[in-house]
Amino acid sequence: MCFGKFALSGAGGRYYKNTMNQIAPAFPRIAVAAVVAVGFSMAVALAFAGWLQHGAAIFLALSENGLSLCF
Repeated sequence: MCFGKFALSGAGGRYYKNTMNQIAPAFPRIAVAAVVAVGFSMAVALAFAGWLQHGAAIFLALSENGLSLCF
């Protein structure tokens, strides 16, 4: 019996997906996504920590340079 992409085999009702004969990717997508998410989180954490430590100096430098453009 065939139901679209799935075929019923045996009395136990196990399903066979027709795409199971493809070669698996070298790196699973979930692992790559996890590494990207961790890297992005670390970059955001470092930027936030830098802003906490140097935020006042950055704000003053930006405001001084902005005011110097007006005069």
